[in-house]
Amino acid sequence: MSNLIMARDTYKQLFQNSPIPMYIYEEKTYGFCAVNEAALRQYGYSEADFLGMKATDIRPAEDIEMFCHANRDVPQRYIDFGHWRHVKKSGEVFYVQIYAHTIKLKGKKARLVLAVDIDAKVRTESELEKKDLEIASILESITDGFYALNRCWKVTYFNKKAEQVLG
Repeated sequence: MSNLIMARDTYKQLFQNSPIPMYIYEEKTYGFCAVNEAALRQYGYSEADFLGMKATDIRPAEDIEMFCHANRDVPQRYIDFGHWRHVKKSGEVFYVQIYAHTIKLKGKKARLVLAVDIDAKVRTESELEKKDLEIASILESITDGFYALNRCWKVTYFNKKAEQVLG
């Protein structure tokens, strides 16, 4: 029996001390059952606050329906839920990559979730897309044919006028 207790304590320590924010919520009620230290730091809540909340409480109101829909008929295995927006206690909205696994906790179905903060990455990619569109718009507005080559003399870009001229 002591081996079982030691194993339980080891897994509890691995969960609590993981540098990746993790939490567990009940599948039917979405109520939080457990949360680790990294998640407390990421979201800004105390453990007591977090455990009194539901998984829907850390999402923007406009994302809750999509979250509930995504949680229906989830396979009973590991799943990459993709990018989601979450809300910190301060009200700040940020992006996370969600990985989850359906587990049994105290006889109930629950989800073990890893919530990796990808906010800086998503915002940087968004800015790059805006810049790419801006550059493409400028290049398309040039009335002369324009094309770009890489170091190997391979065409990497041409505008509509160049396409018309070169066929």
